[in-house]
Amino acid sequence: MVIVWGMAQAALAAAEEKPAAETPGVVYLQRSTEFDFSRQGSPNRGVLLREMARQALLLAARDELGLATRDLWLGDEMPSEGQNQPFEVATTQKNPRTLVVRRGFSPPGKLVMELQPKASPPPPAEGLDSDSLIDYAAFLAEMETLSRTKFVQALRQSGFQGRANPLHGEAAAPEDIEKRLGRMSFTSQFAALRRLHAQIHDSGESPARLGTLVRGYANLGMLTEFHWHPAHGVFAARSLLYAQRMVRSIRDGLVFLLPANGPRRSGGRPPSGQELPRCASRASPARGLHIGEGASQGPRYLPAPF
Repeated sequence: MVIVWGMAQAALAAAEEKPAAETPGVVYLQRSTEFDFSRQGSPNRGVLLREMARQALLLAARDELGLATRDLWLGDEMPSEGQNQPFEVATTQKNPRTLVVRRGFSPPGKLVMELQPKASPPPPAEGLDSDSLIDYAAFLAEMETLSRTKFVQALRQSGFQGRANPLHGEAAAPEDIEKRLGRMSFTSQFAALRRLHAQIHDSGESPARLGTLVRGYANLGMLTEFHWHPAHGVFAARSLLYAQRMVRSIRDGLVFLLPANGPRRSGGRPPSGQELPRCASRASPARGLHIGEGASQGPRYLPAPF
């Protein structure tokens, strides 16, 4: 497995290498020295929560500026000298609820930006102390928004330039990528994602292609979740962020993320009865999930991100 992992990393690095004139830059992301969203003394140091924030910065670089990205948690080497210093996404010790982006070869680095995410608690539920929890669905929606706004501004302020992926609304993923995704092995999924990212960069982003990224990263997360390594959190966070990006691209402002059996696994929640009509009021049968004629509450169709 270690050999396979190393081969995959070498292949990815080789695929992303381009002549200097064609490469606007590479964004390096190192580990978070501190990430703790505590609430009333109850710490929440979940890997997935941290990776939602870290990977949102890489989405900003990859999909909003067209830059190559490197992540230390995926085995990518970080520079130790030169002009291109790695980034870090972390929380501050003085106020764990403050999210910061820093840059430097060694911690703590120079502060690039800071903000206080809402990170609101989920709705009250019997038997749960909601004040000590965090609404993952709301946090995910906020991180995806940052990947298109403030994180992009932070990268530009750090000297990076580029352009967002071109839009190609009707484009589908090639058949060979679908075939690779049908083989549940690490190398097959990795190769499919590598090619799809290159295709999106070159010929355009579409809901269908984003949905294929969602599936590929979800598969990688499942294939690696038994490893004693946080890579599975990286893949799961990317899957969720691309799902949110896809839903937003179909219906701006819609925050219904996953089918009802999805959020429970990742720490989120399905929409409430009051939210269902609002979610589906902008959905169409052509882009929806049929939930049956006999539903007593809510619409017939719900947006289907997968």
